[in-house]
Amino acid sequence: MGEQKMNLRIWFVAYWERLIAINALDEEEIRQGRLFIILLFISIVFVIFLALPFLLIKPLGMAETSVGFIAAAFPLSFIPLSTVCINQARRGRIRSAILLYIWVNLFAICLAVWIFDGIYSTAWVLYIWTITIAGTLLAPVYALWMTGGVVAYFLLLVLLYQSGLYIPPLTLGAGREFVNISSLMLILISTVGFLTYLNMRSLRDTLARLRMTTKELEEHRRTLEQRVKERTEELMVANVALDKLATHDVLTGLPNRMMFSQLLNRAIQSARRYKRQFAVFFIDLDRFKTINDTLGHEAGDQMLQEIAGRFKQTLREIDVVARLGGDEFVLLVDEVNNMSQVDTVAHKVLSVTSKPMVLMGEECRLTASIGISIYPKDAEDEQSLMKTADIAMYLAKEKGKNNYQFYSKEIQSKSI
Repeated sequence: MGEQKMNLRIWFVAYWERLIAINALDEEEIRQGRLFIILLFISIVFVIFLALPFLLIKPLGMAETSVGFIAAAFPLSFIPLSTVCINQARRGRIRSAILLYIWVNLFAICLAVWIFDGIYSTAWVLYIWTITIAGTLLAPVYALWMTGGVVAYFLLLVLLYQSGLYIPPLTLGAGREFVNISSLMLILISTVGFLTYLNMRSLRDTLARLRMTTKELEEHRRTLEQRVKERTEELMVANVALDKLATHDVLTGLPNRMMFSQLLNRAIQSARRYKRQFAVFFIDLDRFKTINDTLGHEAGDQMLQEIAGRFKQTLREIDVVARLGGDEFVLLVDEVNNMSQVDTVAHKVLSVTSKPMVLMGEECRLTASIGISIYPKDAEDEQSLMKTADIAMYLAKEKGKNNYQFYSKEIQSKSI
């Protein structure tokens, strides 16, 4: 028995789904069409029950039989209209079917009001159902305009009735009160039930969509956070690489000319503020061009990398070594207390430069010519410090290379 009930239920659900199936591509149209068809089936049941009070007024002795039959024919005439609209909606002509149903409804109700009892007609309550469907399935503005039209029609009938220009052709007589109460109760119960159904269904659908949307948004958020994290890490790595490319020498990894200029300006500001001095070493490698041309550029690059490493090991952490380009290096020896400290650093630089190194299977030796400028004794700005150190370096070359020379005003006058 239970299995038969289950099979019957499955058959009914499948048949109902086929009955309200909509031939449309848009999901919203399908939802609207299914709802419209459901409402039409409800209205068919509703008009059948609405016709019963009209058929009962004769047995109850409240009106003539012909009046009851004519009054019952009006609601029952909506059954074929509903059937036509259902077929139109299933074919995908949803909006046209809704408009056809609503406007035919309005015309028929207006006609019923005009024929039966006028301003006292039972048909007035049918506007509630029609306006509810229009506002729900089309747009709230339709309900507003239709309400305005109904009110205007009612006022027109009142005006005609009061002026004696209008008398209803048919009247339900003593059965009017019975029919009015029955119809009003049916309309109210149906409308309240319909609106409750819509609200609960809408709430259920909204909650289901909200849960699904929340889940999708959460997954999307996690995906976006992961992508943002990965992209941020990539950008940070790229920014570090770009900053290094912009401020450091690609071959040796030392600060380049632009970066050294910034560091030198900072050193000038700090020394000026704390009344300190520092030294700038301008270094040119002797015989580098000869070795580079003889052993090749690869050997020359290895030599520059080796010399850069030796310079970095020789200096303190607070000092700076940079490559200006080619075979030219520059050192910034900070916090110089006396000239003997500068002499010590210069001897170390010459010593580490002259140590032999093996390149391409050949032992090579280099020497360096160093020019030294002291802040603030020789110059007080970046450009002047670099220029005076460069002048001193050329003096070192003139004196046989592999030595260092301090800048002096006498050197400046000779170079000019």
